Amino acid sequence: MPADYDGDQVTDYAVFRPSNGAWYVLQSRTGTVRGVIFGQSGDKPVPGDYTANGFADFAVFRPSTGTWYVLESQTNQFIAAPFGQSGDKPAVRDYDADGKLDFTVYRPSNGTWYILNSLDNSFKAIQFGASEDIPVPGGYASTGRADIAVWRPSNGTWYVYFSHNNQFLAKPFGQSGDIPQPIDYGFNVGLSDFGVYRPSTGTWYIQDRSTNQFWAIPFGASGDIPTATAYPIQPSQPLLANIPQSKSDSVMGD
Repeated sequence: MPADYDGDQVTDYAVFRPSNGAWYVLQSRTGTVRGVIFGQSGDKPVPGDYTANGFADFAVFRPSTGTWYVLESQTNQFIAAPFGQSGDKPAVRDYDADGKLDFTVYRPSNGTWYILNSLDNSFKAIQFGASEDIPVPGGYASTGRADIAVWRPSNGTWYVYFSHNNQFLAKPFGQSGDIPQPIDYGFNVGLSDFGVYRPSTGTWYIQDRSTNQFWAIPFGASGDIPTATAYPIQPSQPLLANIPQSKSDSVMGD
């Protein structure tokens, strides 16, 4: 669960241990390890800045009760917010562009997104997706607010709903068995690129959305867990400029 827990604008290495609900953070500011007990087995860790103070907060979503629990990392204030139900998938992002993460769940049973905007506590329910889909929200339009999106494993297609103009995008990228990992990989700061990690080969496949440039990067092994979307600090310079570009799109199963 890498994130900036100490507010120095550098991502800290961190893990959440489900067996005892413990967080362990290697703080980049001091080089020391911080341990915090917050959560329990079965919780889904969803760290991020819920208060817009520049610090990532410890947070979990408890599927068994549909409740969010947030421990503000700077003040140790505690928040418990019932929002969701058993079977929901957390899809937290900043959907209203106020700098705070919004409590959000995707409900596979009816393909609906439920969003509680932190800006004014307003509520949205948007039907977008199917039961098999994986929620992959991100900043696909560089508007400062997150867009609703899903990735469909059966056909390897991304479906994006742009919040600023209600337009729709469908893009085949990936194949069954891949793990979607949308994020700005350094091509365009603030714009999420399409990306998948393929556990069977330990390879990342990334497409720069502004140029459609394609990358195939071997990094990992079978059984590894990708962490690209775990609340990272966005890079200010391209990260992949010196990596040879793959010329073949056929490996993507498009």
